[in-house]
Amino acid sequence: MDLEKIIDGVRNYRSRKKIWLDQYVDPSLAWIGANMGYVWGSDKVLDFVTKKTDTFEGLALFGTYLGLAAGAIALNKYVIVPVAKKIKEFHQHRLKECKRTDAKSWLRTAGQVGSLIALYSALNIGGAVGDFKNDTERVIDALAGRGNPPITRVQDDIPPLKEELSMPKELKAEMPNTLVSKNIKDTNIYSDEGRFLRTYRWDKFLSAAEKKHNLEEGLLAGLVMQESCGNPVALGSGNDGDAGLMMFIPGTAQEYGLKTYGKSKANCSDKKHGKKLKALVKQKNYNYVSLSDVDERFNVPKSVDAGAEFLKDLYERFGSWDDALSAYNQGTPAKKPHKTTHVKRIREYQKYYNQNKHNF
Repeated sequence: MDLEKIIDGVRNYRSRKKIWLDQYVDPSLAWIGANMGYVWGSDKVLDFVTKKTDTFEGLALFGTYLGLAAGAIALNKYVIVPVAKKIKEFHQHRLKECKRTDAKSWLRTAGQVGSLIALYSALNIGGAVGDFKNDTERVIDALAGRGNPPITRVQDDIPPLKEELSMPKELKAEMPNTLVSKNIKDTNIYSDEGRFLRTYRWDKFLSAAEKKHNLEEGLLAGLVMQESCGNPVALGSGNDGDAGLMMFIPGTAQEYGLKTYGKSKANCSDKKHGKKLKALVKQKNYNYVSLSDVDERFNVPKSVDAGAEFLKDLYERFGSWDDALSAYNQGTPAKKPHKTTHVKRIREYQKYYNQNKHNF
């Protein structure tokens, strides 16, 4: 068959079978595309809830799940499915009228399928489904009473001054000896006392960094109590890629001279990096020294100094400590940072820290 015949065959192509196929393919593609968009939007809503809640994150996520499920049911019942039925009815009407379609119809279908594949990739639907799985695990943990999930902890932190902790001797020497009598593991990591005791272990580093960078007294400690509860091997909620005492994301950590694990240079949420970090921490068996060697966000002296420098830079950029604290959390300050839950809690923890550290 020569090229001319092929071109002529395509030009003169007419088919009723293609219309019969379209009555099933087109509604299905429309349904899949619309629901993919809803999955993407739902993932963004869950991310927002995660960032805006702390102590009751598990319950907040559970409530959000119920709302999103109800929304999905309503959207499909009253919008997506009726539209898909209209598309099917359109093709069925064409069949009844004995219409025929030409070769362009196949190009349209190929374009629709290609667009759907591109949309799947652009919206990272696979990653969104993985996020749903992680969020579901946290909701189940919260409802089952297996712990408070504001920040995904790899274990209940490092108790003080124990040889088996594989902590460098020079770092142990900097830790307050008065904490030897305190059994930190007996305190709730999310309570004021639990956050304080875990953070106070690093007081010499925190106080030195505050003086070096001219920060308010206890401000850095209050930030640590809020961000990581004083846990040097903490990981961010939802595997967002932030880690360590100061909860640095990889891009910002690198900007302030910290070596980070992997190739991520993200300055915002990076789920892939977060999952790799989680696997790394488990692989290293939560060993502080091993983790510090691989990723300096887990190195307390270095990350504390970098965090203080970052906070001071934000202060100089935005003009107030409340603005700086808000920007530390979300990139740019909230309109009224002093009224946000994040800044309020840091200020409360700062006051708590300054009042109680003199008792040791």
